[in-house]
This record gives sequence, structure tokens and C-alpha cells, in this order.
Amino acid sequence: MIDDQFDPGTGPIELSEEVTGDQPQASFVPASDSQLRRGPTFGVCLWWSDEKPFWLHPEDVEIAKKFIPGNRVLRRSECPNFADRELGYSVFQYGESSFRALPAIWLEISSDGYELNDLVQVKSQYGRLNPVIATICDIRWNQNRRKIDYYLSVSGKQVSRVYASSEIKPTMRLNSYLSQRELSLAKENMI
Repeated sequence: MIDDQFDPGTGPIELSEEVTGDQPQASFVPASDSQLRRGPTFGVCLWWSDEKPFWLHPEDVEIAKKFIPGNRVLRRSECPNFADRELGYSVFQYGESSFRALPAIWLEISSDGYELNDLVQVKSQYGRLNPVIATICDIRWNQNRRKIDYYLSVSGKQVSRVYASSEIKPTMRLNSYLSQRELSLAKENMI
């Protein structure tokens, strides 16, 4: 007797005790890697592999050249187009710009949870820093320190100093709801 086998397309199925040769047998077929939902990851593409990059989507080569090679921290997420996803492409995004590529030269890094255009507060660090509300305008990977550097803007003007994640914290916006990501970031930093 086979009981409660899982079919990824329809959920749990039950078979009767009598299974004859004429009746189809249920089997477990694991979902392919592209069918699994993954959250976004963050990383950098520090080098360009060759003159004609096989790993870039042909329509996105010019956009990708703006970011690769480079130390900007890109957000990698699942490709919304099923055909591209089946070919292994992911969407790499930096602000409003995005391109499709295979993760061939992708170096995944640990994210602090902050993204471009997030509103943050500079911590005073016991009077060492000026506590201001700022917007993250650039995120770059520092290879020497192996940490993310945050560039901030206050009232539309970029601050010349570079900040580490330990020097900033998320801030609440007035008259608007926070996203789920912002709420989890706020809980981690206990604001």
C-alpha cells in the first residue's frame, strides 16, 4: 500500500490498496532548480570573462557593460520570463537598471539588508558622527575590508564620507507603510 505520496503539481495524493498494472502508479518527481522560489541575493561582478560574453543575455549586453566589471553591489533575483529562467538566467538589478545574465562571474556576498534608496539614520557613535536622516544613493563592495560601503545623500546632496552598516540604522517614514523587508530590518536594529 502506498499512502500520502506527494505530487508537486497537485499536492498529496492517496492510492487505493489495490494497484493493478492498468492503473498509473504515483511517483515523486522533484521540482527542478528553476521551479524553487528563492529570495533575492546580493553580490558583485568584479571581472569581465571574455570579449563575447556567453553568460549575458544578448539583449542586455550594453546595460551590463555599465556595471561589469565593477564593485557595485547588485541584487540578483529570479527571472520573471519562464523561457529565460529555464535557460538559467537571473535578473541583476542596481537601482532602476537591470539586466539578465547567467551567474557565471557572480560573487555572492552577505548583505546587511539595506538597498538603494532606503531611508536611514546615521548613528551618532557617542558624538563622533553627526546624526542625520539620509538616503542610500550608492552601495559598493570594499574588497580590502571585505565589507559593503554605503554612500549617502542628505537633501539630494551626496555626503563625501563612506559609511559602514554599523554606522547607520533604518528609519521610519511618516505617513506611509513600511515594506516587509523594512520591518524585519527595523526589528533587527530595534528602532
